[in-house]
Amino acid sequence: MAPVAPAAARVPVTDAAGSQVADPPAGSLVADAAVATACAPAPPARTHRAPAGERAGPRQAAVLERAVGDPLLTDAGAEQVRSVITGTGALAECEAMIDRNVKEALTALDSAPITGEAKSALADLAIAATSRSE
Repeated sequence: MAPVAPAAARVPVTDAAGSQVADPPAGSLVADAAVATACAPAPPARTHRAPAGERAGPRQAAVLERAVGDPLLTDAGAEQVRSVITGTGALAECEAMIDRNVKEALTALDSAPITGEAKSALADLAIAATSRSE
């Protein structure tokens, strides 16, 4: 018999509107996933802002506050956001972080216990995923 989660940890199945449809059968994949999700620790609270927001002066911060997430953002507004991101050094910081992380990943691949073919494929994927044209 499959173990059953305590009643407090069971999560009912709901429809798209959030109405309870049924309790998933104990031991089912849905029940196991629901229990794992319900029991998982909450992600850490975000304690810092993005680099552009951290470095922005009052006018730059106002541009970001007004424009980021605006579904009706115009091309001119998007250009203002790009200008703030570049002007604060956030773009350069993010590009440097990406470069460091790719180098770290490629170094880790060297000692990974996987086939050479897998190492090559993962290295190619890391480079493709982080390379972009201007």
